[in-house]
Amino acid sequence: MDAELTHSEQWLRFLAWLEDNWRRVAAVASIVIGLGVVVAFVLWQGAQKQRNASEALSLLLVAPEGSSSDRLTRFASDHAGTEAGTRALLLAGGALFAEGKYPEAQARFEAFLAGQPASPLTPKARLGVAACKEAQGQIDAAIQEYQGLAESRGSGNTMPVARFSLASLYVQQGRPDLARVQYEELARMQGSALAMEAQARLRELPAPAASASPEAMPLAPLGAPPAAP
Repeated sequence: MDAELTHSEQWLRFLAWLEDNWRRVAAVASIVIGLGVVVAFVLWQGAQKQRNASEALSLLLVAPEGSSSDRLTRFASDHAGTEAGTRALLLAGGALFAEGKYPEAQARFEAFLAGQPASPLTPKARLGVAACKEAQGQIDAAIQEYQGLAESRGSGNTMPVARFSLASLYVQQGRPDLARVQYEELARMQGSALAMEAQARLRELPAPAASASPEAMPLAPLGAPPAAP
């Protein structure tokens, strides 16, 4: 009984406090509700912005000359901060590479990497950077980029391309043994489109030089005179 009276007294005190402070309670409640509405609107607006950008990119790509580097670059700038804008930046790099504008293409790929380092499309951008460096004659830098992709577990379907490109550069440098390692790795990849091509390239490589071991060299009979020089 005492407990019930205590609860009743507490409830009456709360009602009295609420009556005295209802303006402040109403103000706080309105602020909380207002913030909730703002947050919900911002989230909705962000999702709507993403959808609108994706639809706009789809329309751009199917339009005449939609995949030109200039239009894709402008799209990436106009829709910065959206996934579609980021994809457009990557596509602009590919378009510039196809146009033979390798420094500009490399700049787009590197901008993509700077803005989206953890994107699933990151390996493709890295492959683009490597190809641009190779096209500009920066062979050592390209080899380093290709090696990074070839040895990365997260490279996905760009890894076989990186290995094949790496092997080709080794052949150009007169380093067939290093090229053989890459081609052999590719040849073992079941289902890779480059596996058969790698096997063909292996047959074109010179045979590896046989290293003469002491056990393989014939021994002279005991007491035999030394061989003439």
